[in-house]
Amino acid sequence: MPLFQAGFYRNDTDWLQYAVDELNKAIASLSVGQKYEPSQLVVSKLVSTAITPDPQQLKPRVALQEITKVLKNDGHDLNPWQIGKILRGLGFQTRLSGGTNYVQIDKSYLIY
Repeated sequence: MPLFQAGFYRNDTDWLQYAVDELNKAIASLSVGQKYEPSQLVVSKLVSTAITPDPQQLKPRVALQEITKVLKNDGHDLNPWQIGKILRGLGFQTRLSGGTNYVQIDKSYLIY
């Protein structure tokens, strides 16, 4: 806060407006960043991507690139490598098939 005090003392309204705007951006960014942990976010998007038209079924696998696209549409910047690492850390298996990385969805992960 000493910088704000110096700005007030010097009556530098341009700098004060800039500083207030930057402070508000930082607060908003912090709030957004604290809504979800990356692992919660990735699992949430995995489940939403894996749901089929039949609500009793999930796709047996989901491309990591699909999850990346869904995350980017929501404003989150994680790449397929990061997503795969998070999912493997949670016990999911990832496989390469035809040049595309997929996460396998095993029925044992589901809770009935």
